[in-house]
Amino acid sequence: MKRKHHNISQNSPEWDGLRLGRFTTSMFKDLFMSHKTAGYEKAIYSTVYEKIYGESPDDFYYGDYMERGHKLEPYAIECYEMETFDKIDNGGFWTMGEWLGSSPDGLIGKEGLFESKAPAYNTMMNYLIKDEVPKIYHWQVHGQLQVVDRVWCDFMAYHPKMKPLIKRVYRDEKIENQLVEKQNEAIEKAQEVFHQLSKEVS
Repeated sequence: MKRKHHNISQNSPEWDGLRLGRFTTSMFKDLFMSHKTAGYEKAIYSTVYEKIYGESPDDFYYGDYMERGHKLEPYAIECYEMETFDKIDNGGFWTMGEWLGSSPDGLIGKEGLFESKAPAYNTMMNYLIKDEVPKIYHWQVHGQLQVVDRVWCDFMAYHPKMKPLIKRVYRDEKIENQLVEKQNEAIEKAQEVFHQLSKEVS
């Protein structure tokens, strides 16, 4: 599938528009759920809804911690650049074919990505104790490497009162093959639902 980089700002109207009707990397973990679960069904149905109606479902909600993450992201970037001496460029939004998309928090050179999270203090303490990329972000990070076609991603957990957690994740062919299999299954299901429901609203 063809990749395209859109050099736009996150949370801009253009960014919102490109996300609509696509499985984005933050959703990739849901594609590994059983097809009978509510989580998997919601991933399929919300994506199809967006593609048909051109807007997010009414029940879509940005939680407090997502808003917190947006507010702290500039500080996380500044902290990372001071820690590593690497410059972070705008991540923009990446499309891969008609159904997949990714919005990394930043690009580093020609091979790297940057992804940051701003967890609550107790979650951050847990991350520091375990000293690894949290499992909940495993498929998001590897999905970004696939969609954006990069070699590595620096995952960073940031809290303004604690030392940052920075972990480098490299692209992995075995993991990517598992991801592609789940993506293809989801796209096939979404296409079926789309063709069924688009007749009803045409």
